[in-house]
Amino acid sequence: MNDSDKVILVILGQSIRSEKAGNEFYDVMAARTSDPIGKELFQRLAVEEKNHEREMKIKYDEVADRCGWEPYEGAGTYKFLDHLDVNLPFLSEELPSLENRGDLSGRDALLMAILVEKASANYFLKAALAVEQTDAKAFFVDLAKSEVSHARILERELLRISSPK
Repeated sequence: MNDSDKVILVILGQSIRSEKAGNEFYDVMAARTSDPIGKELFQRLAVEEKNHEREMKIKYDEVADRCGWEPYEGAGTYKFLDHLDVNLPFLSEELPSLENRGDLSGRDALLMAILVEKASANYFLKAALAVEQTDAKAFFVDLAKSEVSHARILERELLRISSPK
């Protein structure tokens, strides 16, 4: 397996975990939101995060299969991480955490989600720069665009609930 494939697998592995956390966060927020518009928004974003997770698992398995590596089964399968000799400083950046955030108000949840979506977009743009393969670059750029779109949707919702009635 070449270093470029390792980089893609590491990025996808971390991204899969991130999308799963995002899906769980939006599911919780949908369940806790009484506003029908907000509930529908969080439900739709949960589905989109689940779709991203599925797309990433497919891409991970394609690269892993090409390299003779194991299919994605979760964080425990990254045997090569201890030996990875590739500098990916953005993998260790502090990103907003969705864990233990069930106590957020609607406004706070939206602000948190906006931060996470923007951080994810930035992460995917950096991932696109870190990989050599054109198809992987395009994949990560598309994911970044989707995360930016999510942030804009959330910002519109924040404006809606913040506007005087």
